[in-house]
Amino acid sequence: MGILVWLIIINVAVFVHEMAHYLAARVQGVGVKAFSIGLGPIFWRKTWKDTEWRLSLLPLGGYVDIDGLAPTEFDAQGRPIPPTHGFAKLGYWGKFAVLFAGPLSNVLLAILIVGFAFLGQGQAVLGERIQLGVQAASSAEKAGFRSSDFLLKINGKAVSDVQVVRSDLQTNGSRVYTVLRDGKEMDIRFDWSPTVFPGQARPKFGVAIGRETRFEPIGVGQAFNQSAVTLIGGIPQFLEAIVGGIFRTLTLQRDENLQGPVGAVNATEQVAQQGFFPVLFLAGVINLSLGLFNLLPIPGLDGGRILLSSIVALRRKPFAPGQEEKINFAGFIFVMVFILLVTVQDISRLGR
Repeated sequence: MGILVWLIIINVAVFVHEMAHYLAARVQGVGVKAFSIGLGPIFWRKTWKDTEWRLSLLPLGGYVDIDGLAPTEFDAQGRPIPPTHGFAKLGYWGKFAVLFAGPLSNVLLAILIVGFAFLGQGQAVLGERIQLGVQAASSAEKAGFRSSDFLLKINGKAVSDVQVVRSDLQTNGSRVYTVLRDGKEMDIRFDWSPTVFPGQARPKFGVAIGRETRFEPIGVGQAFNQSAVTLIGGIPQFLEAIVGGIFRTLTLQRDENLQGPVGAVNATEQVAQQGFFPVLFLAGVINLSLGLFNLLPIPGLDGGRILLSSIVALRRKPFAPGQEEKINFAGFIFVMVFILLVTVQDISRLGR
């Protein structure tokens, strides 16, 4: 279930991203040779409006082949000849519009999706009771806790402070937690002794602790305004997390907050169990992350191409034949190595 939901989210995000590139090019008179959803071998194709529309075998990305974006001819020494047509003929701002359209579309889609989530679910209002969220196959689930349990007492003493619960779970020994489930109180007895052994990290209990959340109806304008404020206001934190995650990953440091495809599928599985609206919030976060990641000034990404176009505009002189292609290829290798390292980290995290 998790992988299906994740594939739907990621392919909708990719389709919107590439369609924005396509439209920004076509509106300026630049041809688009191909538009593909998926990568690898093509299993369906149809030509329409001078563009070959494709479905490819691997549903993990997509691309548009914009006329004049990359060289298609080579000189006698095998060096690529810079194109002089299509995208290459556009002025700086025309090129910027084509490249920036993809990431911008993902940010706007994120605001739209989260706006609908706010509209359908309502505005979250925190209550007084402590509500638990339990991770599947965790120590908490094995002890008998279930998501949406309300924690009432610890060893017979009423508790209403989230920090008291967190502190209690950092201590060793047996205890009794009284929870409210389906309108009935029940005691859960368990022994939680997270002893720190040499060379091993403290195990996680696998429970999220927070205030009870209820939802109140919200108007259309307020829903989309709250979505925009929440997501746009969070961009600095998202960028810090992405850039910091890249640095820590490439220096072989573990980053528990950074997830690749494997970790994203696992997270999607957990979110999907919580219902439709949490999935919409996750889709919004994925779109925002995709848009911001593509704007990073890494060659091969949209942000990297914008950077190279800016350098050419400032120098008023193009790169030497083949130079820009080598820079973009180096950026592609950089991104592939990063994804590989994140995937390895995902797999090792699942194995713990």
